[in-house]
Parts: sequence; C-alpha cells; structure tokens
Amino acid sequence: MLRPIVEEELAAAARSASVAFAVSFEDCERWLRTAGLDNVHALIEHGAPSAFVLRVAMGQFVQGKSLSMMGVAGVTVPPEVRAKGHSRTMMREALAGWRDEGFVLSTLYPSTQTLYRSVGYEQCGALFEHTVPRSEIAGRRSQSSAFELRSVTVDDPQVRALYASFAARSNGSLDRNQYIWNRIASHRGNKYEGLGCFRPGGALAAYAFMTQVREGDGDDVTLKVRDFAYDDEAGARAVLSLCDRYTTISQEVKFLGGPTLPLLSLLDQQKFDTHRIEYTMMRIVHVERALSERPYPMGVRAQIALSIEDDVLDANRGEYTLTVEDGVGSVKRGAHASTAPLAMHVRALAPLFMGWSTASSLAQLGALRGERAAIALADTVFSAPPPALSDFF
Repeated sequence: MLRPIVEEELAAAARSASVAFAVSFEDCERWLRTAGLDNVHALIEHGAPSAFVLRVAMGQFVQGKSLSMMGVAGVTVPPEVRAKGHSRTMMREALAGWRDEGFVLSTLYPSTQTLYRSVGYEQCGALFEHTVPRSEIAGRRSQSSAFELRSVTVDDPQVRALYASFAARSNGSLDRNQYIWNRIASHRGNKYEGLGCFRPGGALAAYAFMTQVREGDGDDVTLKVRDFAYDDEAGARAVLSLCDRYTTISQEVKFLGGPTLPLLSLLDQQKFDTHRIEYTMMRIVHVERALSERPYPMGVRAQIALSIEDDVLDANRGEYTLTVEDGVGSVKRGAHASTAPLAMHVRALAPLFMGWSTASSLAQLGALRGERAAIALADTVFSAPPPALSDFF
C-alpha cells in the first residue's frame, strides 16, 4: 500500500533521505516538511514504511503547451531493508495511481537508470551549467538604463507570467508549482535576490534571481543566477546588465539551462564553459492523452500507427493510430494507418515524443521496429528541439 506519511513517520523518511543523499538529517527533515507531508508517500509493508517518494505535481512544456506531469524526487529505501525490490514495487504502484489521477507524463533526475528503466522511464532531457568569466559581463550596466529596476519576488504575478511565456518557448521546461518556485527563492542555504526590469508602462521585460557565493577556500566568489527570463532582445541584454549591476567581487557568473543558452549568443566572445549536470528521464503515463495533447509541426498531414508495449501500466499496452493535421493530433485505438505499426516499448516512446531521439536513431539502437517509410514519417511528425530544463528537483 502506498500512502502519504504522517507526522510520526517524518523522522524515518528524513533518516532514509539523509543516508541516501549524504545530507544532514536536519536538512532532510526541513526539506520534506517544506514540501508537505501530503506529498511524501511511503510504501507500507507489514505495517511499516519500506520506501519513500516525494511527488512534485506540476506541468512540463512540450512544444509550447503545458502537459500535466508528476515529478519524482527523494526516492529512498531505509538501509536495513534495501535490495528487496521495494523501490520498484513502490514506483509501479505510484505510476498506476498517477495515471488514475490524470497525469500524462512523469519526469525525474535518476540516481540510477537501471531502476527507472525497469518501470518504463528513459533518458529524455538535460540540465547544463554555463560559466561565464566576469570580464565578459562587465560594462553592460547601460543596457538596462531604459528600464526601471525594482526588487521582485517569486510570488509576483508578473514574474510568474513572464516565466510561463519564456519557458513555453523552451521544449521540456517545467510549468512550475509552488515547490519549485520556493527553490528559486531559497536553496541549500542560499537566498536569491530578484531584480526586475520594468518598462515605462509598468510591464516586466526581464528578471533574474541571483546571489554571490564563496566557493573553495573562500577567496573564489561566483555569482549564481538561479533563474531568469526575458521577453525580447532588449530584455535579454538587460539580464546580462542585471548580472553586471549585481556582482561586485565575483570572478564568474553561472547560469542553468539546456546545452545551448540563447542568451550567451549576445556575448562578444565564446569564452564561457558549459558542462552537463545531469540527464533527466521521462515516462509516458497515459499514452493516448499524451499523443493527442502534444502539439505537432504546422503544415504536416500524416497518419502513423504505433504498437506500444508496457509491462507496468496495462492500459497503455496496444495499438494506436495517430492522425496529425496542421499541428493538431487525434488518436484512435487500433492500427488504421496504411503502413504497419511502429513497434516499441513505452521506454522508447518518451524520447521520441519529446524530440530527444528521432525514430531513425531509436531504430538503429533496436528500440523501435517498423518499415523505413513509417520511421522516416515519424522523424517528421515528432520533430522538436531536444528537451532541456533549467530546474533541478
């Protein structure tokens, strides 16, 4: 049985997380309490918790549209009952419940790919960190001179609206809930100050949440940009200006985002460094709804049959026909296309669905089977920029 923990079980959940993630018990207890005990679920066996999961209900932008997504965090098993399959049992039960609740997708940052692949997740997104030398940011303060600068908070409606507009343009970005927004304002002991650039009429054109952090032996200082958004080129340049205005002793500025960050194309030189923090994994929780709710390329008219294997969610298993016309998809159960169905496990559907992998590359790896013409058509129908995130959860 899977259920939310009660107050008396918080200490056990915090201990399990502390051991798993090498974080203090006190910090784990604070983290889980802040997230809300209703969101910390436990697998109960023989009357006691044998595994825990922190659920983060939100959305994820797919080609500009937010689809309901259950984020998965804090999956832990107490050390004395590990290696008994409790995590897998818990995730199978959780996925069935999330489908019943109406969630279409589920995304997570994996501590191990083996566990999550066994319940239908596959690699499907990325979080990168971009480090820019202070010298590349210096001298840009005038680029925000046309704006009025004011402090902003994560609860400001204009901040929320600008983020939503900005994130919708980046495939894979989160449609954040309050849990994620709280982590923008404060994370791991760091408080992030928000600065906004407002046009004369009062509209927010850009914002950034930043803090200066001493690293290493304390002599190295970094300006960390936890979150930013802008509405046009002037706003993008203003974000760089805010960094210039905020930092005083930092040697470098760090941004989070995908493998490419359009903002950095405004720099004069390519002197920044980029490194991957982690790949995400995704699972399609409700195949029919996912296929019908996803936007598709405009101008494309096509029909593709899919045969999906799913050994966790029986309701997903079977054949589907996807019809696409001018950006909109409709789905029927059964194979009604002129070509044989493309056959795949639900694991392969997530990277195809999001644009992380093409049908052709999945076929090369043996993860998808079908006729050459149908594979080529799927390459076109599911084409999208590779998904990326700017948030870790």
